[in-house]
Amino acid sequence: MTLMTRTATSAALAALLSAPAFAEDSFGGSFDDGFEQPAAEASSDSKEPEPNYGTDTQAQAGTQPAADDGFGGSFGPGSETTTDSGSTGTTAETADTTAQDGDFDPDFSITGTGTGTEETTETAMPETQPEPQPEPQPEAQPETNQQAQAITVDPQILTFESRDYGVPPTGNLRNGGMHAPTPTMVPGASVVSTEGLANAMASGLDMIIIDVLGQQYSLPSAYMIPEMSSPGSYQDRIQQQTGQFLAQVTGQVADYPIILYCSDPQCWLSYNATLRVVAAGYTNVYWYRGGITAWQMAGFPVYPSGY
Repeated sequence: MTLMTRTATSAALAALLSAPAFAEDSFGGSFDDGFEQPAAEASSDSKEPEPNYGTDTQAQAGTQPAADDGFGGSFGPGSETTTDSGSTGTTAETADTTAQDGDFDPDFSITGTGTGTEETTETAMPETQPEPQPEPQPEAQPETNQQAQAITVDPQILTFESRDYGVPPTGNLRNGGMHAPTPTMVPGASVVSTEGLANAMASGLDMIIIDVLGQQYSLPSAYMIPEMSSPGSYQDRIQQQTGQFLAQVTGQVADYPIILYCSDPQCWLSYNATLRVVAAGYTNVYWYRGGITAWQMAGFPVYPSGY
């Protein structure tokens, strides 16, 4: 190997080793990771004196900027190839060594066109379509036949009017002691609560309410007929008058709703009257056991009797 050739090769290696930092490739690593400097092949010629590393050739090679490899890293400067007319084999050997200086890691694979530039694919943005405008909706008309909100009462009122005194129901008219605990049911009739009666009245249900207590105040639209609660039998004059009155106000409709009440659950007057209505042949009869006391406890209005 000639002195000039060895000088150029050594200068290129010195420039690579003195670089401040390796440039990272686009994949987060360095092209020069794991780079091993190939050993120079021994020459058959006799040993020549070591090259001078302080020559102008070394300074020029150390200041020369690294070439961009196109992938974000640097191949590093290659060595100049000097042709010596007298050493053809040595020149080829130097060129082979220079080509190895810029080789990649054997395990590193690169995908692309090989031109040193990345392929970019531009995606066309879809055209913005105008948002559809909602069609105007007709204004909702208020319902004229809205269902009335359900009426509720204090649960204590239900407890009061449904209290069980342990008295068994009977189908016989009571002849005395009208102020006493009553049974919880009447044969042939149903028991209605304060809440149930209030909701029936609020819904506009067509019905007949009969007050047999005969006091100064009564429920709204109630008939005042205290004689209907009288003791006796189902063949007496009171029973005949009861049948005639009911036929008149109901139009002889047997399932017409009829409600009867007196003062409270310890009043037998409405119990007797309910038995008489059932005996007259009516099938939709209700005993309001809580009476006017429970009605007033719930805060519902009462009116002077006869109105």
